[in-house]
Amino acid sequence: MSLRAAALDLFLGSRCAGCGLPGGALCGRCRRALAPLSRPCWPEPAPDGLLGPPPVPPWAAGAYADPLRQLLVAYKDRDRATLAGPLGLALAAVVEEALTAADRTAVAVELVPVPSAAASVRRRGRDVVADLARVAAARLRRRGCDARTVPRLRPVRAVSDQAGLSADARAANVHGALCARRLRPPQAPVLVVDDVLTTGATAAEAVRALRAGGVGAAAVAVVAATPRRGAPGPPGSAVRPLFPPPRNG
Repeated sequence: MSLRAAALDLFLGSRCAGCGLPGGALCGRCRRALAPLSRPCWPEPAPDGLLGPPPVPPWAAGAYADPLRQLLVAYKDRDRATLAGPLGLALAAVVEEALTAADRTAVAVELVPVPSAAASVRRRGRDVVADLARVAAARLRRRGCDARTVPRLRPVRAVSDQAGLSADARAANVHGALCARRLRPPQAPVLVVDDVLTTGATAAEAVRALRAGGVGAAAVAVVAATPRRGAPGPPGSAVRPLFPPPRNG
């Protein structure tokens, strides 16, 4: 948390980052929203880069809806860096579920964060996705899994703001924006990790760049995924009914 944010908390009193209720940085309701309901979160339409072959299924802890949405916004853009702890723990649970579904025993895993743009890192003073990955890896190690965070990806060009773009426009915007670093081959299953999945374009670009560098990803793990329009169930409900597998996957 920045000095400015700390001063505001001192002046106004601590408030929940998710709903704004006074009394603490995270109220009981919003803390319960971080209890992961890890499920596959295939977007519709699913990007070809995730369909494979082989397919790289995306997994999420929950839907990108309040209060989880507010927690992520507070973490990324409102100086609530301490939320990396609970959000990273939710991400760790997603990684475990994704490994289990891939028939991989969770004895080792390599987490590859999607790199933040340099401008975003300068503005925030931190790489928000890399921080989540480090918290998740630490949690997994405490649970007996040899988890490591490896920066295998790096941006090679700037991309436009994705807000408001269609799925096709997002895919065109990020295509070729990442490349794989020349590092030692992985000795464990590789999972791409990010904070939010919307159309899957960024995740597919990360998978493409890794494949071009000779590295295959077993899955994608995110904290939250945007429900597709018209999906059954109320906003913020469990991910299972909101994100069915793609029809051709």
